[in-house]
Amino acid sequence: MAIEFNRLFIANGDDLAVTFRDFLLDALLALTGSEFGYIAEVRRSTAGTPFLKVFGFALTDISWSNETRELYQTHLERGLEFHDLNSIWGEGVKTASVVISNSAEDPRRSGTPAGHPPIASFMGLPLLVNGELRGQIGLANRPGGYEVLFPSLLRPILEACGTAMIVARARADQAEYRANLLESRDVLARQTEDALEILRVRDTLISSVVHELRTPMAAMVVYARLLEDSLQSDAALSEFTQALNRNADRLAALLDNVLIAAASPGVSAPIKQSLNDVEAFVNRVVSDCVTAAGGKVLPCVSIDGDGPWSANFDPLRLGQALSNVVMNAFKHAPGAPVSVTLRKKGARIEVEVRDQGAGMSEDEVRRCRMAFYRGPRAIHSTTGGVGLGLAIADQMIQAHGGEMSIESVVGGGTTVRLEFPG
Repeated sequence: MAIEFNRLFIANGDDLAVTFRDFLLDALLALTGSEFGYIAEVRRSTAGTPFLKVFGFALTDISWSNETRELYQTHLERGLEFHDLNSIWGEGVKTASVVISNSAEDPRRSGTPAGHPPIASFMGLPLLVNGELRGQIGLANRPGGYEVLFPSLLRPILEACGTAMIVARARADQAEYRANLLESRDVLARQTEDALEILRVRDTLISSVVHELRTPMAAMVVYARLLEDSLQSDAALSEFTQALNRNADRLAALLDNVLIAAASPGVSAPIKQSLNDVEAFVNRVVSDCVTAAGGKVLPCVSIDGDGPWSANFDPLRLGQALSNVVMNAFKHAPGAPVSVTLRKKGARIEVEVRDQGAGMSEDEVRRCRMAFYRGPRAIHSTTGGVGLGLAIADQMIQAHGGEMSIESVVGGGTTVRLEFPG
């Protein structure tokens, strides 16, 4: 019988009903003269409590009346489970041993569901593999009851059934794992599609905003230059219109950078270099930043070394980098002194901006160059911004063959250094 069972299991491994129900359970019922029975696997609840669940559809059809028919159909649909360990079958789970009950007065007979046929006698056979209980075969209603010799006589088939149950469970787990893997892949694909859609919407929004801003921006530039031409004789007003032109140009360049920041990696802004006085350039940018801040900030601009210095750079693009860093310092250190230091370092020039603000953590320092990144304090503050300042500054300084370094301590302020060829 054990040999035939193994042969059928190998041949019909995917159809457990053929092996466990149609062959093994029917053969055991016939061999022992039992009326009905089951083959169940030991499972565990989320709380870790063991229970029995019918395995391989191995459950005798007990639909002999309306009551039994309803009970059988219910369990057939969701699989019969035995959770009451204070029962005749639960005794076998708790002790991992053979249970024989030939007395109708046995108190362990309680727990039978409504509509179940009466149990006159019962034998629970443990399915042990390497000493571990993996399941149970339950047989009921043998005329005259069950004999203690039955378990020994059935040992070969019990061992074969336990081993086959483990193999079948492993196959089922593997199939479930494969199904979960495929489902996860589908979920990931949907999430990727959603992320791409979000990026598409973001790019569309940025492009639309920039497009809408270009029209008034162009008008501002035209009228500022017309105003400058008509006021050449008034030195003060001419200075104001020049500042207006510079900042209008910076705003136009910023719109370009918004598009560049949202574009594919590797796309950079065009650089138009010319020979410029570095000290005058730095003072002009800082002065514009003070004006933009409402004149409430008085930064200290100092020169570390002998000047004057001249260097080839794009005053528009490098001005964006420096003004972004200085305005950042103003925003995150309101009311506190901000120092700007210009120094010569061999063949290179360094502009250092130091504030006494809240500072950043190591993780924030690492991420603050990313486009559209805003730290936790910035998100919950009223400073505004979209997280492009340092990203654009880093991009502009790299386009000049330089680099931007950042040092910061939470509660100890931030120091940003812009270094470029001199």
